[in-house]
Amino acid sequence: MPKETIGEYLKRERELRQISLEEVSQGTKISINRLKAIEMDRLDELPAEIFVRGFIKSYAEFIGLVPEDVLLRYQEDMSQGDQEVEDLDLAGKATVWQHKKIVLILLLILAVIVGMIFWYYHHERIARKDSKVSRAVSGNVTVILPEKAPLSASKEVGASQPHVGKTHQAPNNSQQVKVQDRGSPVSPGSQ
Repeated sequence: MPKETIGEYLKRERELRQISLEEVSQGTKISINRLKAIEMDRLDELPAEIFVRGFIKSYAEFIGLVPEDVLLRYQEDMSQGDQEVEDLDLAGKATVWQHKKIVLILLLILAVIVGMIFWYYHHERIARKDSKVSRAVSGNVTVILPEKAPLSASKEVGASQPHVGKTHQAPNNSQQVKVQDRGSPVSPGSQ
């Protein structure tokens, strides 16, 4: 069973003594609205705490209670209420921290995704640039060989000696290569 609040306690004691709220109001000079607020534990509707303590002391004296005992009980109620508010504050702080952790994790995931997209497009751009360079080279190319290439060098690479002065088709049929001797320069496009 929950502990009786100060307002409930004062109301119960007043009703046991069969004293009306109007009588308490006339005897203490406290308005009925303020007395009702005390009995309903709506202490936030009353002025500063010093006045609330005065109202409770006058109320307790008028109905025949020991005011110091009632004020002590009020103080205990307020301490318990402060502890509950403090517990709620700590719970709220924990909830705020949990929300901050979630936001931090989401930001980290977003940063990783943005980084991956940047990396992909950066490498894609480099690949496109390389592709453009290879397409630019795909026109007629003139290869000039030295006058006398060592026979052993061509055997090492496994290439056959191209026929000087002839035009050769590249394997992908996209470019023509004209092989010339170093001694007679040829301008591009001439045969």
